[in-house]
Amino acid sequence: MFWKKNKIELEIGNVVKFKSGVKHQLLKREISDWHGRVIGIRKKKIEIELDSVTLNSIDEEIIKVYEEREEYPHILLVPLKDIELSEARDNEDEVEKAQDKLIEKLDSKNKMPKHRIDYNKWIRHFQRSESYNVMEKSYRDNTDFILETFYDYMNDYEGKNPKNWNVSSAKEVLLYYVPTKISAEKELFKSYGEVLLKYLVFLEERKYLKTQSLQKYVAKTKDEICERSQDRSNWGIAKSFMMKANDEGVNLDDEKSMNQFLYKEQLKSIFGLGKKKENKLIKKHVDKKQFYGIWQNQRVTVRYIDGKLVEKIRFKDVKDDLLEGKCELMKK
Repeated sequence: MFWKKNKIELEIGNVVKFKSGVKHQLLKREISDWHGRVIGIRKKKIEIELDSVTLNSIDEEIIKVYEEREEYPHILLVPLKDIELSEARDNEDEVEKAQDKLIEKLDSKNKMPKHRIDYNKWIRHFQRSESYNVMEKSYRDNTDFILETFYDYMNDYEGKNPKNWNVSSAKEVLLYYVPTKISAEKELFKSYGEVLLKYLVFLEERKYLKTQSLQKYVAKTKDEICERSQDRSNWGIAKSFMMKANDEGVNLDDEKSMNQFLYKEQLKSIFGLGKKKENKLIKKHVDKKQFYGIWQNQRVTVRYIDGKLVEKIRFKDVKDDLLEGKCELMKK
């Protein structure tokens, strides 16, 4: 005798609940009273954003489990067979508030800085907004990476947390660090300024930050970010290596493939040292007086012993090479 499983047709935004008897994969306890909204659909699994009633019921036992895993419990990837359609028990604003309360509690337990907690919250709010939803899919897919790198570079290299962001620091990040340090396809750099601009507008609209001057700068600069990212003369050693691997079809996310590529490049370097004189490490006496008066972030032009000219690079980024005689100062 044949029988057919009952299937439910799901759409993004549908409210669902767990079937009776279904247990949480980590906690091994029944969660049939948990509800949520569908935010992603795969072949046999769906992504669920838990509703506010569920989030407000999460106890210390659950929090401890997620704290140890350094994860958040508000979004779950679950088998399609474990859920069924249900009715809404709250609205979007209530979900947002419940998420903030729970996630900020976990972040505080992990001693995360206040400005980072706020920034994480703003990104969550942005990704639940209409501003985010109307962006094309490739932009949405790149959003996490773009906003994370912008925050990290502003904080790590310029010493600016979001409330201290300014155009001067943004210029350094967007026209130097982003193009020279990020190893990615051209498409990501095309979306970098577009996504960041949408986010800055959102922050202003929600009154989280005043970003009008940054908005104007990013709008003016977004095409230049992409152009600079494709200029190989600006690339650092790490990006040059990664992009060469990418050009040769290596999967950058596959550790084994990357290690094999690195080994191959090392062999090339070893066996090539005796063939080309310019590949040898040539040290010579360097007059350090020529560097007096040059500040660490000043842009300089240098020429390496193999003839490669590197223009408008920070002095601090080539200082060691200059002192070791690997390159010479062309102009300040």
